[in-house]
Amino acid sequence: MEEKIIFKDSEGTKLVGILSNPMLNEIKTIILLVHGFTTSKDNSTNKALQKILNEAEIATFRFDLYRHGESEGKFK
Repeated sequence: MEEKIIFKDSEGTKLVGILSNPMLNEIKTIILLVHGFTTSKDNSTNKALQKILNEAEIATFRFDLYRHGESEGKFK
């Protein structure tokens, strides 16, 4: 199950991520997936890794860094 999560950092900048948890309410292990330079959380590598990890009952959280994809802020 995928859930879009929108949150703000300490300065109020919006950041967006996707939590994918194959175990529904229980999370035993979670892996953070971070995209590369000028891409986003939705790149093909992160989506492929998410699929492989979810099939192994491992949750993932992929998110957009500042000024990438759906996240706001300064490009850092």
